[in-house]
Amino acid sequence: MVIFRLACLALCTALTCFAQSAWAASARLSASEIYLYETVQLELTASEEASPDLSALRQDFDVQGRSSQRSMQIVNGQIQVSEFTLTLTLRPLRAGVLAIPPISLGNEQTNPLHLQVNAIDAATQQEIDRKAFMEIDVSHEAPYQGQAVFLTRRLYYSSDVQIYGNLPGIPSITGASVQPVGEASASSTVMNGRRYNVYVTEYLLVPDLPGELIIPGVEIMARVQVALGNGRRALGTPIRTAETVLNVQPPPANFPANKPWLPAREVRIDSEFNAAEGQVGTPLTFDVRVQVVDALASQVAPLKLSFPSSIKAYPESPRLDDAITSGEVRGERLERFSLVPTTAGIFTLPEVRVTWWDTQAEQLRESSLPARDIEVLPDPNAPSPASQASVVAPRAMDAPANRLAPSRTNRFDWLHAALALASLSIGIGWLITLRPGLLHVGVHRQQSNRQNTPESHAFARAKAASNLADVIASLRVWLRHVDSEHPFRADLEAQLKRGEASLYGGLTPEAAPTKNDLQRTARELRAEWLAKRKHAQSRALPSLYPGQDLR
Repeated sequence: MVIFRLACLALCTALTCFAQSAWAASARLSASEIYLYETVQLELTASEEASPDLSALRQDFDVQGRSSQRSMQIVNGQIQVSEFTLTLTLRPLRAGVLAIPPISLGNEQTNPLHLQVNAIDAATQQEIDRKAFMEIDVSHEAPYQGQAVFLTRRLYYSSDVQIYGNLPGIPSITGASVQPVGEASASSTVMNGRRYNVYVTEYLLVPDLPGELIIPGVEIMARVQVALGNGRRALGTPIRTAETVLNVQPPPANFPANKPWLPAREVRIDSEFNAAEGQVGTPLTFDVRVQVVDALASQVAPLKLSFPSSIKAYPESPRLDDAITSGEVRGERLERFSLVPTTAGIFTLPEVRVTWWDTQAEQLRESSLPARDIEVLPDPNAPSPASQASVVAPRAMDAPANRLAPSRTNRFDWLHAALALASLSIGIGWLITLRPGLLHVGVHRQQSNRQNTPESHAFARAKAASNLADVIASLRVWLRHVDSEHPFRADLEAQLKRGEASLYGGLTPEAAPTKNDLQRTARELRAEWLAKRKHAQSRALPSLYPGQDLR
């Protein structure tokens, strides 16, 4: 009998130890009954710190916050009790009796609980809706594809309402680009005899494709004081908006298929020159500006302009600017061209046309910039045809004369020639003796005349240029004086093209020649060219005696 009693006691002790080990963690609620929209604190306690699995809890509750603490009791230098506490803030998602299942904390598990959640009556819900609500407005419910649409959110709440949690940010809308418009604004207003605080945010969205465009609803939490039961209670109420659906229309059937689609309320085109007239070899800056209303600058297609063959055109990267204000967007596309005239005369720049759809009048429209004439003046430093003839004509007449056989009447015998030569030498020597600087002055004047040629003027302009664009333009003018077959000319031409590409697009600045590189190559080319020309001129001098060549 004694043995049986001992066995029962051992079994009860084992069962108690098993139960204690199975429910070593504990759970308790701060209240057993609450109203919908109220929150409750769930406190979980375990002997060891661990991360709980809350997946089952999230089916009926929104976990809005958590905090934890660790406590220990030390007796005689030894830890007697160690306790870990985790507190969760729960907001019920529905009314009714909600179960809180056992929650695992490491190797321990909490006890199950139940919470009574009472529903909000219709009158109380109407009072909540009057104290805090949100409105969503769109500027167009049936916009065209690519048409700018303004989305405005307005949050209204009375003085006894407290907004907490995160305010809704930029909406994520599939099938549209979205960007905020300015900063959020706060103000106050009176509606239906009640004063409200108003918080306004605005966004610009551009639909990418036709069809239904869904703007998702938003939710914000507010604490509202209402009369409920036997007193007043503060309810954590969600303020929600329903989703908004836009019916995006495709481009109309009568819009030209070969034209870029551009929906707008207004389109204007203008241009600007940096000079009233041009000059051969000198770059001109030609700006074409397209301004649109209720559209972004990126929606304006690149301009395709054909310039006369006598003008080299180098386009720069376009500049896109948008000015977005409340309810309106203005875009501007600026395309800049550097035009380098190669011949003088009057030339016609092309007309600019932009086809667009008037979203306000529902009509096809076309904005245009008329063609304009520009006058290009000759380069004043370029050699004129008359000056070239005056230089070339004597050489052309001298060469045949040197090849003619001397006539009998003009022949000198050797004696007469020797006497004439001796007399000439004596006269030159006498002049040098009397005026030693005469020869030096003559040589100096000859060199000065060579330095004042159109070629030297053009090269001097290239040497004095202060930037890459001016160097390129000046060297283009100077190259007209250099022989086209000179080997150095090809090197300089290649460098000039690379420099132009870096200035007007198509080449990175790192791969482009600098101003000093171009000037150095031009100096080498000019030195070779002058030496070659001097040698050719020395060989072309007429012989002192007919029928003989100087070697």
